[in-house]
Amino acid sequence: MPFFDTFSCCNSLLFLHLPFLGYTELYLSLLVIVCILFTLSLLRAFLHARSLSSALSAPYLSAPSLAVVFLLLAVALYTQLHTPSSSSSVLSWIQALDMARVDDDSVALHQWCAAQTPSSAASSFTTEPTLVQVLTAQEANYYANKVKENRKYWIHMNERAGPLPAFTYGAYWMYLSFAKQMPSAASVREWARVVPKVTLQDLFEKMEGGAVTSRLRYEEAVGAYNEHFREEYGPVYDKVRAALQEVLRSEVVYAADNDDDNDGDGVSWALPGFNIQLHHRVFQEDVYQAHIDGTGSPVRFSYSDSQCSDSKRTSFTLALETTEGTGLDYWMLDDQLCSVAYVNEQVSQGCGNVARCFVKKRLEYKPGYMAVHEGALIHGVGAWRYDGGASKARITMQAFSAFCDGKLRFFF
Repeated sequence: MPFFDTFSCCNSLLFLHLPFLGYTELYLSLLVIVCILFTLSLLRAFLHARSLSSALSAPYLSAPSLAVVFLLLAVALYTQLHTPSSSSSVLSWIQALDMARVDDDSVALHQWCAAQTPSSAASSFTTEPTLVQVLTAQEANYYANKVKENRKYWIHMNERAGPLPAFTYGAYWMYLSFAKQMPSAASVREWARVVPKVTLQDLFEKMEGGAVTSRLRYEEAVGAYNEHFREEYGPVYDKVRAALQEVLRSEVVYAADNDDDNDGDGVSWALPGFNIQLHHRVFQEDVYQAHIDGTGSPVRFSYSDSQCSDSKRTSFTLALETTEGTGLDYWMLDDQLCSVAYVNEQVSQGCGNVARCFVKKRLEYKPGYMAVHEGALIHGVGAWRYDGGASKARITMQAFSAFCDGKLRFFF
């Protein structure tokens, strides 16, 4: 590959592959390159100067030159450390290193504890994720390439990733509604009534400045993405649904297909979508938060509490393309460390001393294979090896579910 490689996506955004670092959004990459060139010029001046005074008189050490360089550095630092959303800066990824651990004070453990009952906690001893083949290696490669071909419809997760190469491809309600009001069945129905139906191409053509999560609303994107996904990836959805039904022994539907909003427009909830990460050195660290897939799914807005069971929710991740070491980190209770009776007691008391009962495990992803796990499992995106290459990405299809009215209803 070239020493510097560019990658265009998201309706006009440009990322530059910097050696020894990875893909970074172009504006920050240029600032880094300017600073590197300035530093090299500075070293050259000192190495070739006959005296210190002649080195300090070099044109690029003049007050205006230094002012420009320091201004560029200040802009880069300010942009990345102080952004409108507290979760959109590089600083937040550094802070996330503390959130990838599971201890008695971690967010993940509090989430898990709040979702448990004394009777349900025992399943965390035994219910491991399941890995099932859905696509052949050739099929996985074919659809991974199709995802890349459609990269103009990717959405850069600028609110969470800053300049890092992390993208979503689909109308994921948590990303597009981040820092905004959660979408409801009523809001999507209202949008469908007042806004003409548009294709994904029409939606992106009117978007200026690139497709980023901060500029796109869930309500306006979900119908267009659903139509696009049915056309491009229909066979994948059929195979995923069949595999889920076989593994889970339950009726499985896509919330998008089941018209859960009951008004006939059929666009309320999103089909399973895709997450993409390109090469970057930061991803070899545990920067993804450990969590459970919570009970606050938007699909539940279409049902009463009596129609749904939070204990049966399930999630899946289907790998299409992986780099070395890509996988799922998850935490299980270990009966060699704690008894079921002790864990049940801790759950009833708020889980103040239960982290020591968990052990961290790893499930490696393989292209064409789908990882299926309980929503209440503590898990997170595992770090993967940075090899400096730019040929492969981490591409996965993902969805969550709500068990309502006797069916597992999967959505993105």
